[in-house]
Amino acid sequence: MATKDKAPVRTQGTGIHGVETRSIDWIPDNERHGKVWHQAPLWFLGNFQYFTIPIGFIGPSLGLSLGWTIVAGTAGILVGTLFMALHATQGPTLGLPQMIQSRAQFGFRGVIVALFAMLFTYMAFNVADQVLLAQGLHGAFGWNANLVAIVVTVGAALLAIYGYDWVHRVFRGILLILATSPTTRVTCRATHHGARSLATRSPVPQRRRSG
Repeated sequence: MATKDKAPVRTQGTGIHGVETRSIDWIPDNERHGKVWHQAPLWFLGNFQYFTIPIGFIGPSLGLSLGWTIVAGTAGILVGTLFMALHATQGPTLGLPQMIQSRAQFGFRGVIVALFAMLFTYMAFNVADQVLLAQGLHGAFGWNANLVAIVVTVGAALLAIYGYDWVHRVFRGILLILATSPTTRVTCRATHHGARSLATRSPVPQRRRSG
């Protein structure tokens, strides 16, 4: 007699040494796996990155208080993601790529707007993240900015090639490192670098007393 609690057999595109073969295609039932909490490290680290910091200062730079900045950010997130989230929930049911099944909401030609918005958003985030990460590590630790950008780009490409399982493994590892490492060292190192830079600047000339 067959049992329902038996683990499904994964046959393609999910091996630890295999290259991702499904990409955005429909995933057969026998290859679907994972738990809900597995999404937490992925989406937490997807937002816990360098570009989030300057975005958070946009409100105060425009004269908003902390309270109104929080209100504006929350409202923008809710309104900006509401319509995309509504059709995103159809994905697990229909088994179709999100950009394909969104034609029902936006139309065959209207979905082009969402497609270009997605491409522009990911390209802009990648460029900004690369610049901020490379300059930040160069300023804090003196690492070569160009080398940092190359290593990060190659690593991201490898994760995309090897796909879903490796993305989750790496993100869980990074989250564990961030949770257990003394992040104050990074803050102190960056603060020390900033103080040293200020100290090496030429002193402000003092006014001479009139005779």
